[in-house]
Amino acid sequence: MYFLKLSLSCIHKLNKMKQVFPILILMALFFQGCRLGQGNIYKNVNIPANIRDEINALDIKLFQSLKGNDYQGLTNIMSDEMNAKSVGKFKNLVFPQYHYALSGKSFSQFDEFYLRSFFVNKHTLTTSGSGENSYEFIFPVTKMETDISLLLIGDSITQYLLTAAYGKSKGVWKLDYINLELYSLFGKSAPGLYDQAKYLYENHYLLDAANTMMLCNRCSRPADTFFRYEISGEMKDFFDRIAAETNKKYPMPMTLENINTKPSLFKIYPQLFMKKVCPEIRYLSHISMDDTLALKKENLEVQKSAGELFYGLKKNNSFIVYRAFSEITDDKKPGNNHLFIEDIAK
Repeated sequence: MYFLKLSLSCIHKLNKMKQVFPILILMALFFQGCRLGQGNIYKNVNIPANIRDEINALDIKLFQSLKGNDYQGLTNIMSDEMNAKSVGKFKNLVFPQYHYALSGKSFSQFDEFYLRSFFVNKHTLTTSGSGENSYEFIFPVTKMETDISLLLIGDSITQYLLTAAYGKSKGVWKLDYINLELYSLFGKSAPGLYDQAKYLYENHYLLDAANTMMLCNRCSRPADTFFRYEISGEMKDFFDRIAAETNKKYPMPMTLENINTKPSLFKIYPQLFMKKVCPEIRYLSHISMDDTLALKKENLEVQKSAGELFYGLKKNNSFIVYRAFSEITDDKKPGNNHLFIEDIAK
């Protein structure tokens, strides 16, 4: 089944970025122990001013290092433990992705938590946010003093949440952990996308509702497992329900029998195109990829069939991306394909 069981790595692009990997470093030291610890937790303006000033200065250095592609500058604020674990994959793969995502961006403070703990190697729970954006944050305590800084980075299209955990050792604050995840799309966090999907579903736009829930799912853990919306269970139940219904109604691959060349749809997912979210429909074509005229003729028929098959498809989207493939494939092996764009506004 290829419909809603596909990877969500392709749902957003920045400056021709083909894929967005879940950009993540989980230092082993952050998984020592799983019980909730005790201590004094301070949030935002309630954090002592001198500590906020110190952490803000580190946040600026962290952001400038990532944005400026200054790996050496980043190592200067890392703890010894993080420096020891950050060689190899982080330096060569993850750090360049961070730099790419943050280039040309600015940041603002989303939330900050300071913990003075009696125990280390425990996980401590706190809450924040309001309304449907209320969330729980469970973070590991590795030092007697820990500060978690959540920074919002992005623009009107995509926003990321940069999580930075600092620990105080021998009187000096050092970076112990960083993580970058998608927080929102077009100003809508996961709960906002969930509301949009429910509206689409209630109006019988099943495909668009399913695609929107895929975006919601991608934004639902902006600080990985440490961050959990209070309505996460509700969103997951709706996602599972809509996935099952969509897979049942539109089983993939689906051969379009009304077209003489018998193309088969095998994958549909949302992505960014021309600064808008739109569906990409992939299908198997039996026509040679070199015969562009025949492929174009077939695609016009696929466009017509898609509009008839998926209710609301051309009402709710400005563009639809189509890719004709010579074989059923996946993102790891894209294969020989031909791209077509349907501009609904024309």
